[in-house]
Amino acid sequence: MAWSHYDLVRSPWLSRQPASVAEALLDAGRVQRLEAGQWVYGEGDPDAGLFAVISGRLSVEAAAGPERTVLIDILHKGAWLGQSAETGGPRLVTVRARSAATLFLIPDAMLKRAGHNRPDVWQAVSNLVYGQLQNAVRMVARLLTASPAELIALRLLTLAEGQPPFVAVSQSELGELTGMTRKAANAHLALLEEQGLVKRAYGKVLLLDVERLRGMAGAE
Repeated sequence: MAWSHYDLVRSPWLSRQPASVAEALLDAGRVQRLEAGQWVYGEGDPDAGLFAVISGRLSVEAAAGPERTVLIDILHKGAWLGQSAETGGPRLVTVRARSAATLFLIPDAMLKRAGHNRPDVWQAVSNLVYGQLQNAVRMVARLLTASPAELIALRLLTLAEGQPPFVAVSQSELGELTGMTRKAANAHLALLEEQGLVKRAYGKVLLLDVERLRGMAGAE
């Protein structure tokens, strides 16, 4: 699939950085293509660095005890994830391709070189890591207080960031992401559909009224 640096510059995180910082980061990376099922990295891996999704979908999974792994997010085009060894320890999650995917990778060594040449790169990385922490804290808070329908709305909105109105997520995946069964997630989606907020399709959900979904989810 054809792509350009312009696709990455328009991504939500990189578009908020100064042009000189974005250029330094893009010069530090390389493209990698993955088949479905291939890992980007595993929880506990010492290697650090950043990556962006150019195309495809990636699972973000975390250990929930010694013998259980749970799906905590699905990344789509425009998403960035990662950290530097300068700002943290081993990887906290496992990331793998749910479909054929194309990534833009910035290894930690190249990130350090970019930061040496342009110290303001570290402010951009700090902003990314802080955003990841902020999203995690907000999601935990909502998981503890929201109704099932509100959780469905919130997850759809977070998955839709940087995407067209169609969110590529199955009802089974949506159930995993909200701690529900597929049947329960489908039932709550049906209620949202009856209210004119969404429309279900095979492997996708169309967001019809984003503002009302935001109000339901308590999203900013």
